[in-house]
Amino acid sequence: MAVTVKSATLWRREVENRPGALASTLEPLAKARVDLRVVMGYRLPGAESRAVVEVHPVSGKRAIERPSSRRTVLRRRVRK
Repeated sequence: MAVTVKSATLWRREVENRPGALASTLEPLAKARVDLRVVMGYRLPGAESRAVVEVHPVSGKRAIERPSSRRTVLRRRVRK
């Protein structure tokens, strides 16, 4: 079976590991009606109180401006 590997830009945010953290992170993107292909959430190894949310793709002026105006800090990260 052939496999194709491509680079992807993920937007990442560290959050407190608590119920509702994923929903509050994604809420501004949902209100901006941003289409996402990948949403990942996981706890940081060795830090039980911290977690990470990563999404792909986030593109377009509306998607980038709206979340930052609501203090949702998503940082770009390129994974290869």
